[in-house]
Amino acid sequence: MTYVWQALVANFAVVALVTSIWSQMLGWLYDQSPMRRRAALGLLVGLGAAATIAMSVEVSPGVFFDLRSGLLTLGAFFGGPVVALIATVIAVAYRAFEGGAGVVVGTANLVAAALIGLGVRRLSAASGPNIRCILLLGVAMVALIWASIMLLPTEAQARALAGFALPTSVMSFLATITMGLTVLHAGVIARERSILHAALEQSPDFQYIKDTSSVFVAANRAVARHNGFNEPGELVGKSDFDLYPPERAQQLFEQEQVILQTGQASNDIEEVVKDAQGVEHNYRTSKAPLRDHENRIIGLAGVTVETTMFKQLEHELVESRDMLATALAEMSDGLAMFDANGFMLFCNDQYRDAFPLTAHLRRPGVHIRQILQAVVDTGEQVQLPVSGEKAWVDYTSNQLKQANVEEIELFNGRHLQLRNRPAPDGRSLVLVSDATELKVAERALIAANASLETLASVDDLTGLFNRRVFDETLARELNRSVRANSHLSLLMVDVDRFKAYNDTYGHQSGDRCLKTVAGSIKSSMRRFSDMASRYGGEEFAIILPETDEDGAYFMGDALRKAIRDEAIPHSASEKGVVTVSVGLAHYGPNSNSRAAAELIGRADEALYSAKAAGRDRVMGWTQVSPLH
Repeated sequence: MTYVWQALVANFAVVALVTSIWSQMLGWLYDQSPMRRRAALGLLVGLGAAATIAMSVEVSPGVFFDLRSGLLTLGAFFGGPVVALIATVIAVAYRAFEGGAGVVVGTANLVAAALIGLGVRRLSAASGPNIRCILLLGVAMVALIWASIMLLPTEAQARALAGFALPTSVMSFLATITMGLTVLHAGVIARERSILHAALEQSPDFQYIKDTSSVFVAANRAVARHNGFNEPGELVGKSDFDLYPPERAQQLFEQEQVILQTGQASNDIEEVVKDAQGVEHNYRTSKAPLRDHENRIIGLAGVTVETTMFKQLEHELVESRDMLATALAEMSDGLAMFDANGFMLFCNDQYRDAFPLTAHLRRPGVHIRQILQAVVDTGEQVQLPVSGEKAWVDYTSNQLKQANVEEIELFNGRHLQLRNRPAPDGRSLVLVSDATELKVAERALIAANASLETLASVDDLTGLFNRRVFDETLARELNRSVRANSHLSLLMVDVDRFKAYNDTYGHQSGDRCLKTVAGSIKSSMRRFSDMASRYGGEEFAIILPETDEDGAYFMGDALRKAIRDEAIPHSASEKGVVTVSVGLAHYGPNSNSRAAAELIGRADEALYSAKAAGRDRVMGWTQVSPLH
């Protein structure tokens, strides 16, 4: 019995050795590629399992007991399928090499141990490795030992139950728990070390550690690259005298020696340093002494942050604040800001001066309701409700929360425009502008517009409507024809060879000619439905609501004949008299779309077609114009 315990203790020592190597390797493993990490761990676990088999206890010829299962189970649990496969192959190969009657049971034991580890790993995928999983693996190893014993031949089974089952179960459970907890703890430490290393390595700030001689012991990549090195390790063993001019290096050395001698940290030292191109950079540095467990100073740690951008932003912020203050003081409008609860936060002098009777109340800290009540009491604003003053105060104070523009009249006849702009955080900005002059000008403009409205609708020369009225009428008739699904026609009329007429007979005769043409147009129109206008120069337009294409053609041709019958002499024309060309465009009930520009364009195309065809005629628009 003593021999069994001694052999199992030797097995335990092998497990402890493998555990120690595993724990020491974890830091290195975290820096390797996943496949290299799994291969190394699988090889270590497999060799450890083979070593325990080599030091196993022989129950009967060819039947051995040892602590191999715990190693394989933990390897599979912590390392995954690849580690389990590599370790199991190595262990099974060695067990096959050993031979004996228990090869099959031993191989099954090894495979089962790896599968148990993988199974518990899968169960703990959400929570990750923990103490409960380790305890579960320990219990599973004991159960696996007893299952293996039950598979042995009768004689070997009896011997195992009598002398080996209990010691092997106890040692296997202890070995699994001890190794599992050790690796679990070492893994936590390795992960923390890896995170700290990554944080130091990837930090954009300059972080470094120096010994008591101000020589670099460690530094991150930012420090290395700032000083012209590719890797942080190239800085180790160097000092500031290797990096900077002597004067600068001596200054840094003396500062650090004071910290090392006094033990007092130096925080937030601001410096301005020029680079090789002479550009100034701002830095803020903090350095603190490092102490060992006996409180002796063994070096210092430093962090340097470049603050150039922050300094620039700070400078810009100060400039912006000064510019804003100047703008607020010089602007002509009044400005006030209220918080979400209605208390005034700020106002400029212009805002205060705009309200002479309540200026003394318009200051930070005063609530809007108090100001409005004073407006009521002093009569500062006219046209307030005679009764219901409280309701007016409530309504107006609530308007701070709404974007609006309001014009008010004060007791002294001045008019103010108040524009409220609420912000997403509940604050409100109120802008006040003096609108007195604008109000007077507005009234004068309204009066002038009323008198000009009629003059602006008629062409002075012809007495027909002008282009503006034509555009408005055409838009209105188009909408009406859409609603009624009715016909709408347009005639474009142009006096033939009118420039030549002016050149021959003079502009006064030209004006009389246009008046005659306009008279003929008026005579040809339906009085209450059609509308004619002078479209421009010698061109006229006639809108014919509810008129189909044939009706429009007959009217256009009648107009053409009427003007020809006037027999106005025109020696510069091949016709001998003044004639007109007429272009016709039409929208019917089945027209897909109706647009003013399109209808005018069609009438123009038809007009040019009429001119191209010899003038003194009416032509309608076709899909393909003869001009094309």
